[in-house]
Amino acid sequence: MKIIESFSEYNSINEGYYDVYKNRENLPKITSFAEAEQLIADNVFNFTYKDYVINIDMERLTMGIMKPTPKARYSPFKYVQNYRYGKKERLLKSLSDFIESQESFVKRKEAEKSLKKQRREDLKNPFVVGDILYDSWGYEQTNIDFFQVTNVTDKSVYLRPIASEFVSGTEGHDSANVKPKKDDFIGEEFRKPLVVTSWSETPRLSSRHGALIPYTNGDEGVYSSWGY
Repeated sequence: MKIIESFSEYNSINEGYYDVYKNRENLPKITSFAEAEQLIADNVFNFTYKDYVINIDMERLTMGIMKPTPKARYSPFKYVQNYRYGKKERLLKSLSDFIESQESFVKRKEAEKSLKKQRREDLKNPFVVGDILYDSWGYEQTNIDFFQVTNVTDKSVYLRPIASEFVSGTEGHDSANVKPKKDDFIGEEFRKPLVVTSWSETPRLSSRHGALIPYTNGDEGVYSSWGY
């Protein structure tokens, strides 16, 4: 009992939450914390915000925030927040913070979308024929695949896999540095579109394991391992 009481502030027991969720289409809709605060002042404690269903019990000082999970197997919704508060002010502050975080998220996504659009319009291909890139991947191993640029367009790059070789003097236990063998092609040409991101001014080339990295290590090579 003491353990339950010590966590009572964080464990909500909102009654009728499933009925509230089922009735969500008929609930008032809010777009800001000010609207939520007015509803609460009018003794309306169930409402929706965006895709979320908010269920407040002022007697228990609990608040559950539910989000639909249409693809879930066992429940049509999940709780993103479900707490009991010691004071009304703390409950309202939590609701205010939640709505503010959602608004900030939307603004950030809109800004990222606008920035990506601008970068697509200003896109300049930074790669040239002869450039070498590599892909580093593996779990408990570090595999290195090298590729050479064979052609470029305004928005894409053509690549071919090339062979690699060990860097003398770097051999270790099931490991060594490897470097590319330029023009030693070992596979067919394929096309990769440039990927524009909001977090980098330089476009990148995606790979099966993340992104292709420009090779700039000269004869030093990059670390590779094949042991377990």
